[in-house]
Amino acid sequence: MKQINNHKKLAGRIIRFLAVTFLLLFTFFVVILVKYIRTSMKTFYEEYTQKIATSSADEISRWVDIYLNDLRIYTMSDSVKTEDEDQILSWFLSHAQLKNEDAQYVLFCGTDGIAHMDNGRTMNIKDTELYTGVFSGQQTEFVTHPFTSAGNNVSVFYVVRTVYNHETWSPIGFFAAAIPLKTLEDISNSIQIGKSSASYIFDNNGELMTSSDRKQILKTNLLKGDEQTVKLTKYIIEEELGSTEFTDANGRNRLAAFSSIIGTPWYLLVSVPDSQVLELANNIRYTTILITIIIGILFLTISGILISSAIKPLVSVQKSIDEMADGAADLTKTISVKTKDEIGFLVSGFNKFVAKLRTIIASIKTSKTKLSDTDNNLENSIHSTSKAITGILSNIDNIGNQISNQATSVNETAGAVTQIAQNITSLEKMIETQSSGVTQASAAVEEMVGNINSVNKSVDRMVNAFSNLSNDSKKGKEKQAAVNEKVRIIENQSAMLMEANKTIANIAQQTNLLAMNAAIEAAHAGQAGKGFAVVADEIRKLSETSSVQSKDIGTELNRITQSIQSVVNASKESEDSFNSVSKEIEATNSLVQQIRSAMQEQQEGSEQIFSALRDMNNSTQEVRSASSEMSAGNKAILDEIKLLQEATEMIKASMEQMSSGVEEINKTSAELSSLSSDMRSVISGIGSQIDLFTV
Repeated sequence: MKQINNHKKLAGRIIRFLAVTFLLLFTFFVVILVKYIRTSMKTFYEEYTQKIATSSADEISRWVDIYLNDLRIYTMSDSVKTEDEDQILSWFLSHAQLKNEDAQYVLFCGTDGIAHMDNGRTMNIKDTELYTGVFSGQQTEFVTHPFTSAGNNVSVFYVVRTVYNHETWSPIGFFAAAIPLKTLEDISNSIQIGKSSASYIFDNNGELMTSSDRKQILKTNLLKGDEQTVKLTKYIIEEELGSTEFTDANGRNRLAAFSSIIGTPWYLLVSVPDSQVLELANNIRYTTILITIIIGILFLTISGILISSAIKPLVSVQKSIDEMADGAADLTKTISVKTKDEIGFLVSGFNKFVAKLRTIIASIKTSKTKLSDTDNNLENSIHSTSKAITGILSNIDNIGNQISNQATSVNETAGAVTQIAQNITSLEKMIETQSSGVTQASAAVEEMVGNINSVNKSVDRMVNAFSNLSNDSKKGKEKQAAVNEKVRIIENQSAMLMEANKTIANIAQQTNLLAMNAAIEAAHAGQAGKGFAVVADEIRKLSETSSVQSKDIGTELNRITQSIQSVVNASKESEDSFNSVSKEIEATNSLVQQIRSAMQEQQEGSEQIFSALRDMNNSTQEVRSASSEMSAGNKAILDEIKLLQEATEMIKASMEQMSSGVEEINKTSAELSSLSSDMRSVISGIGSQIDLFTV
């Protein structure tokens, strides 16, 4: 019963191993497959949804272009070419049949902001997007944001074309077609991807224009909703084209593809829930799991049956081995199994092993006696070897002490030589530094000599300039003295003119008195004195004129005298300045002569310094050469000492290794002695066990 249970345990372990292995492989396969399918489906849906969104946006854009082109019928009419608003309005109202069948109405608006509809109604739109887009925004054609139409509460948007003055190109009015928003809703609602997709159209203000829930149209602003919606709306307005993932208000993940609608302020959004995107992957996962479970059950059942039938012969093998083990180690017995499968081959091999073991045990019994004799001889050899090793250790210790002393001396010598080498290296660096300094000093002194030569030349030119300046100053002083003399003469002559003017004034006054007396006498003479009275009158006039001129001349002479006095004062100050400048120039000239002498002495000293530095540089080069030769010789000595040091270290290491080796041999000898004793005990034990075998 125990054998049968063991047989079942082995079969159960194999089946459990296969089950666990199959489960792990199946799980790995399903995870990889589902992950690949999910990724593929997401990529497919993302690309497909993006294509749908882009193509639908292009379709809406073309649809809007059709409405804009329909307005060309109005803007290209003959009445528009007249640029007369009355004629345009008259023609427009008489051609109401030209509007597109989708348009609710068409209107014309001039600069006054009054819109005239083709159905005869009018309204003021001056404050609306229609009017400002044309007259303020200068737009030729555009599409407005949606709003509720006046009168019938129908949601519409306008397509607008502007009419221009062809000379000034300023707008004179525009035509606009009101398109019901339901037309745009029909296009949006026709966009369907699977069962759960949704599409929306909203403008750049976030106002929702189309939705499956009509209650939200023109009443929901996406830029004022929950955080996720606002973030998605801003992203779409900023990017204009692309796809992304977002979480809706119900907390469900959705895929969103979007595109701006060219020519309009609108954006189209198409979203698909993740549940729809991953539906195929989930179905494949469930189907794969079900099929794999069925296959696993069949595989494990068949495997269990086959394993049980294959393991059953092992019961017979186990029984035979137990009988062999329970006996007195009889190696003459064999196991009898008649199967010709792997188990049969196993039993046959075991029988061959027992036969081989029987031969080995017989040989071991024969060798047991020989091992006992060998053990005695080994013990004697170990004792002799131990004595020889003790003597070798003593000699190695003596040699090791001598080599240690030699190594210490070599190390001290190497340290001294190394210190010398370092001193020589420092000396070389100092020599290099000195050489560099001497070279730099030579260059500096040479440059200084050149500068001194330049300064000497400049000083020579300065001496000449000061000499010329001194001569010019003397000439200027002489000329200033001549000018002063002439100014004094002019001053004296001016005084004489003042005296002459006073004399003229006195003569004029006396002449005036004489003329008055003559006139009085002429009056006394009566008719005979009339001619003399005329002469007296003319003399009086001449006297008055002379008196006036004398006063004017006196005034001018006073001014001239003041000017001459100023010139005299300035001339005196100039003369004093010339005297001061002349003295300063003579003093400066003396200093320049002293500088010239000093610069000549400095030039001679610099040339002597330059010559001394040249000699010092030559000496430094010789010292550098000698230092290099000394460094090379010291390096050779140091290399030889290093070789000697390395050889000493090698000998010392070798002696230490020999000493360690001999100690190890001594330890090994002791261990061999112990092992010999142990081996004797083991041989005795093995012998007692081997004797139990029957061969």
